[in-house]
Amino acid sequence: MTLLPGVYKFDGAATMNGMLTLDAAVDPKAVWMFQIGTSFLATEGSSVIFKDSIGNPDMVYWQVGSSATLAVGVSMVGNILALASITVNNGATVNGRCLARNGAVTLDNSVITKPAVVAFSATQTVSGISLE
Repeated sequence: MTLLPGVYKFDGAATMNGMLTLDAAVDPKAVWMFQIGTSFLATEGSSVIFKDSIGNPDMVYWQVGSSATLAVGVSMVGNILALASITVNNGATVNGRCLARNGAVTLDNSVITKPAVVAFSATQTVSGISLE
């Protein structure tokens, strides 16, 4: 499945099976937000990737209403924000952050990598102002 930037809401539990591709449509500042009402399960071997390697893990948010579980061998991008707990099982990797408000973040031979800082430049042009 391929998803463009946006907000995706699940009233109850959500399960991810297989590969999810995030398509930034050539915008490196694209944002995805997944709002999951209760639990989130990424099944064994599932993955979340950026199409054409365009995207920033800092701009992907997984808001989970209770607990999140990443099964064996899962590979994800983004920031998992769970109300209860997060379990990252054997061999799972997260390019992002795992933050649990009321419970533990449990790791079992897993890797969590903080995303690299992506620099953005801003230019502002002001005209028509006279300072006297």
